[in-house]
Amino acid sequence: MTPRHALELVSDAVTGESAIVDVWVFAPGPDGAGPIDRNSLLEWIGDRISRSRALTERVEFHRWPADPNWIRDVDPQWEQQVNYVDVAGENWDGLRRRFAAVLAEPMDLSRPPWELHVLSGAKGIDGFPDGSTFVVLKFHHCVGDGIETVAIARRLFDDPDGEAEPADPDVLSGPPLLVQTAAVPARFVRMLRAWRRARTAVAEFEDLVASEEITPAPVAPRTRFNGPLTGRTTADVLRWDLRAVQEARRKVPGATLNDFVLAVVAGGLRGYLERHGELPEEPLVGAIPMSVVATAERLRAPERGSNQFSMVLLSLSTDEPDPLVRFRSIVSASAAGKARARTTAAVTATTALDDYPWWVAKRIVAAHQRRVSAGARVVANTTVANVPRGPGGLMCCGAQAVSAFGVLAVHGGGGLGHIVTSFGDELALTFTADESMMPDPDAYRDDLLASYDALVTAIDGSSRGDPPRNRISV
Repeated sequence: MTPRHALELVSDAVTGESAIVDVWVFAPGPDGAGPIDRNSLLEWIGDRISRSRALTERVEFHRWPADPNWIRDVDPQWEQQVNYVDVAGENWDGLRRRFAAVLAEPMDLSRPPWELHVLSGAKGIDGFPDGSTFVVLKFHHCVGDGIETVAIARRLFDDPDGEAEPADPDVLSGPPLLVQTAAVPARFVRMLRAWRRARTAVAEFEDLVASEEITPAPVAPRTRFNGPLTGRTTADVLRWDLRAVQEARRKVPGATLNDFVLAVVAGGLRGYLERHGELPEEPLVGAIPMSVVATAERLRAPERGSNQFSMVLLSLSTDEPDPLVRFRSIVSASAAGKARARTTAAVTATTALDDYPWWVAKRIVAAHQRRVSAGARVVANTTVANVPRGPGGLMCCGAQAVSAFGVLAVHGGGGLGHIVTSFGDELALTFTADESMMPDPDAYRDDLLASYDALVTAIDGSSRGDPPRNRISV
């Protein structure tokens, strides 16, 4: 197990903090067959479970000073990790409460760190065919990041271009306890060298800011979303036609798809906080996870390439009332934030903990988590992650995938998160919030929809193409 993956095992001080939840929606087959049944699903998974290492390996913990490692599950009772529920009588509110409940439930790390929850036979849900099956895949973050968990799901759902993941013996077992004990002095030396590199990198980073070669990171104001969490979460999903979104964002030079969604989120947050009389004079700050590993390197060594990311901080320009001016400001801030995060100094400082012994690094991370969770430090006001789901064409038990979206865990000190997903011709935006910080999620959903409309209207002069579709909620 790599150091970055092991750090995800530090603690779940905030319930669900280390979880990744992906939802895949399958429509009934063209032959009119009913929803996916449990027996067919178990047979389907059993035939494909060996395609991904994460589905057949579990975490093995050791006494100090040994690090945790992966070990093959010698007697995998994986059927117990599949939960099947008939939801034919439930509305959308009931389904989204189930998504939030799956996210919040702690995981059993005595088994391979995944769960599969099947919500079968959904009817009367706006934007989905009757009889749809919602397959909710949950992974512990020690498995990898969102890109890795999507790859696992696509292998499970017969991606035409997918291939079985080869075994990587280098990440299994680990050196014997005596060998790791004898290596403690050398590991301390390595840690000290990493600390010195990080200290030098921080000084170099400050010099780059002082010389205006890069912009400084924005300072986030305190909002209702920055504070201790209760562990009770709420979630909702908005879906739009990806082609219409792409058409709109291309009209603003330099804008990316993620920039467009950031502008929608900024407008939604401005509307929501303004209605509550809580909009700060200072602009809110967004945090965007960005991989520091090149795509080619990830393909060569997925285990070592995943979970290697830094946070890009950028102003959301929520102090600007004009949606188009706000969008253009976000485009500039996003480019500057990415340039800042890609500097050698920033990457060196970000990855320093990789050279620390796990039992030292976990204490540093845990202490940081406690400070942020207590609200002692406000880093950002919300997180906006972007994990593409890839092209369509996925199948499960004869049913075709028609939609896919994520449910992002919220962290201590940041009780509102967003995740952007694209699948086929659809773009989905999911928000997750602590219930105490957002007791009225329907109002925020409406603010996001209004922000999308205002942004498209500002870009085009009038809203072209399809209006926001598949509101999903009823």
